[in-house]
Amino acid sequence: MIKMKKLNYWFLALLAFVLLLTGKPALAAINNVAVVPQISGEHTERFQIIAKPGATRELKVTLTNFAATSQTITMTPRNATTSAQGKILFNRTGKVSGAPDFRQMVTARQYKIAAHTKKLVTIKVQVPPQKFSGLLIGGLHFYTANNSAMAVDIPVWLTETNRSVAPKLALAGVTAQTYNGQPYLLINLENRRGALLKNVTVDLKIKHYGFLGIGSTTNSFVQTYQNFAPYSRLPLTWGRDNNPVRSGRYQITGTITSQGKQWYIKQRVVLPRAAAKQANAKATDLVEDHTWVLLLVVGVLVAVNVVIVIGILRKRKQK
Repeated sequence: MIKMKKLNYWFLALLAFVLLLTGKPALAAINNVAVVPQISGEHTERFQIIAKPGATRELKVTLTNFAATSQTITMTPRNATTSAQGKILFNRTGKVSGAPDFRQMVTARQYKIAAHTKKLVTIKVQVPPQKFSGLLIGGLHFYTANNSAMAVDIPVWLTETNRSVAPKLALAGVTAQTYNGQPYLLINLENRRGALLKNVTVDLKIKHYGFLGIGSTTNSFVQTYQNFAPYSRLPLTWGRDNNPVRSGRYQITGTITSQGKQWYIKQRVVLPRAAAKQANAKATDLVEDHTWVLLLVVGVLVAVNVVIVIGILRKRKQK
């Protein structure tokens, strides 16, 4: 059995190598199953569709089972998202409000493939009757029934006119999240049109307002992202090592630059106390910053002294 598995792996690797040499469609594998999109042209790693509203397009994918037993492959449609590292991924939601939903254009399917056989499957894409401009990116998500964690995504690029549109970028509030024991402030940047952005540089000033203006801080955030998918949200993660996320009022200002174009952003947002508390509770080795408390105490003492001095001066004048 072990020898058979090794043989299958070697055969799969050999097939992938041959396909690369011959310029055939890109191949991906999950659990001894090869997923090969039947695509011709320059971009063999994705389907590209130009279609009018209401049209139907058929996509062909070959599934090959190299295992000694039959396998069931599930295909589900997903929307494109942008990760915090600037990579285009696919998940069950992954779109901004009001954007076209690729999940409504493709019906999920299951395919049973016998041992050591292959099957050519046809996947229909039903373009919605409503018009949309620019580019929509969706994904065909393949996984086996016995291991949904291992999956293959085949991108589908859909457009009506193949014409680019101007991006529309906007901030959509802030949240808090904990990664690897460190809490972060997540600044949600949205791409609200069908425009794929490349090499996106974000240069921001993040100002947190202290109580009564005491203890306010301003920090810089500069990061470059390789991709920003259309109709998606890019989470900008900002935090300081071993420091908690602070709730309250923030002002986000700065610029976003991509492919020679620049956008200016300025917005005031609020991070709720409950969101900050939840993120900080999951963190490890936090160092509490009590500077604002010290500044508040100093401010109160100064105010009290001023009141006392004014009171003394008034009494002297009355005499």
